[in-house]
Amino acid sequence: MTYKAPMNNNHLDTRKMNSMKLTPHSIQNRLKRLNIMFFSFILTLGALYSFQIFTFEKKINMMEHFEEFLQDILELRRYEKNMLLHLSSENMQPIFFYIDQIHKDIIPLKGQMQKTSGNAEFNHFKNALKNYTARLRAYRQGLKNESDLLRPYGSQMANYATHLLEIKRNQIKAYVKISLYAFTIIPGLGVIFVMLIIVHQTKNILNRISFLHQATQDVRHGKFTIIEDDASIHDEISDLTQSFNKMVAELDTKTSELIQSGKLAAIGTFSSGIAHELNNPLNNISLSADMLFEEYHDTTEEEAKDILRDILAQTE
Repeated sequence: MTYKAPMNNNHLDTRKMNSMKLTPHSIQNRLKRLNIMFFSFILTLGALYSFQIFTFEKKINMMEHFEEFLQDILELRRYEKNMLLHLSSENMQPIFFYIDQIHKDIIPLKGQMQKTSGNAEFNHFKNALKNYTARLRAYRQGLKNESDLLRPYGSQMANYATHLLEIKRNQIKAYVKISLYAFTIIPGLGVIFVMLIIVHQTKNILNRISFLHQATQDVRHGKFTIIEDDASIHDEISDLTQSFNKMVAELDTKTSELIQSGKLAAIGTFSSGIAHELNNPLNNISLSADMLFEEYHDTTEEEAKDILRDILAQTE
């Protein structure tokens, strides 16, 4: 938006000064869009944080289930050791209890186990559990040589559960690291982007208002300057600019009329003063000439000369 030389009245009269309706580029709509963008960003960020916390909680819960799964296998191995060392004759029943518990653990964790370790390792673990159970039943039936085959399968199960838990912990560490970057850098960049848009829009509005401020200062000092606005921008300031230009044109016209009226008044006063100044000597000349005319025969030559000298003085 730049200043333009004062326009004549005829040009201003041809210009349309109708109030403008709000357009997509209006300040009000731009501020609405900024508010919507800002609150949408906050809501999206809040939703992402909530989703992150919910997902992280699920991963922690899953890791706890894996830990319980490992603990059940370790308890199974402890009773197995006591049984094989003949430390207690009551160790057989707890072993079958933990075998049942391991089967119960697998039911809700099967999908996660396959996803975490892969189908091959999971099937290998199931075969080890199946063979372990079979060897344990054979051992209970008196086949003592089955004990040498029992321990390797138990070791395979414990190694699988330990490896499973380690993978899950590494996944959680990686997830935390990714979340730390994703939910600090990305939101930070988003905040910077939104702030830059707000600063840009604010600067644009203030720049447009500054022209009106300068123009009002010019009016204050008696300089009626028309503002030439960008035709591609249609907002409240455009409407205000048009109204301001109309006001300036009317002020310019009224000022010109006042100046002309002042000039006419000055001329009238000046003419009145001249008429007053001319009236006295002309009146004296008229009286002197009339007196000389009326009393010409009775007037001496010296008196006539005095009257004529008075007429000449008044004429000067």
